[in-house]
Amino acid sequence: MNQEPAATPTPGRPSLPLLDLTVVEAFDLHPGLRRVVFTCADGLPGYKPGNDLVFLLPLPDGTEGRRHYTIRGADAAKGTLWVDFVMHADTPGPRFARTARAGDRVQARGPRGRTFLRDTGFHLMIGDETALPAILHMIEALPQGAAVRAIVEVPDAGWEQPVPAGTDAEIRWVHRNGPARPSSLLGGALAASGLTLGQGTAYLLAETGTVRALRHRLQDEGATKDQLVCEGYWRPGREGGHDHI
Repeated sequence: MNQEPAATPTPGRPSLPLLDLTVVEAFDLHPGLRRVVFTCADGLPGYKPGNDLVFLLPLPDGTEGRRHYTIRGADAAKGTLWVDFVMHADTPGPRFARTARAGDRVQARGPRGRTFLRDTGFHLMIGDETALPAILHMIEALPQGAAVRAIVEVPDAGWEQPVPAGTDAEIRWVHRNGPARPSSLLGGALAASGLTLGQGTAYLLAETGTVRALRHRLQDEGATKDQLVCEGYWRPGREGGHDHI
């Protein structure tokens, strides 16, 4: 999904818009998280909070790779958007973010994705640090008073971020105190929380195996497929792309 050359669109599946992005600024939110702000002259057609862009980034062998990054926020009036890059490895996304300077240009396709807010009375958001941009942006997009609870696994307390202002969200932070890996931490935190989904929607956004385990847990408790938004944002041994679960 992330390294193949541009392909002919699948019949019945329109090609995603190609966007020309220009860097406005780049700065660290945390040693492991870097924000890059872009202008986008073409706007974001059909964009919904939680969607991502497929960045077209150079690979060491001179070819072009595709890397998915969630849009952390957008300002339609200013024509800007921003993306938070997890600086977890020397891979194309972090390399781009580390060296990005005002005036640099990059192309991306999108916006795209099945991750966006559903019309429901309760929102349960579960993910790791790679899901922070989606979770925080979706929380910001909810009306005040909306029922939303989140469980987020991060490396340590330094990764915690404030609950978006003007919301009634509650975020439970789970510190793994180590590198990212498939684990049962989120499942354990969900069980310990006592939260039940009821008729709400759950957004499960993390390592692929972790998301599958969370999905099975909620289905065993009675959740239907339509109540679950599941994306595997990463898995060991794979660079780029998402797993639709």
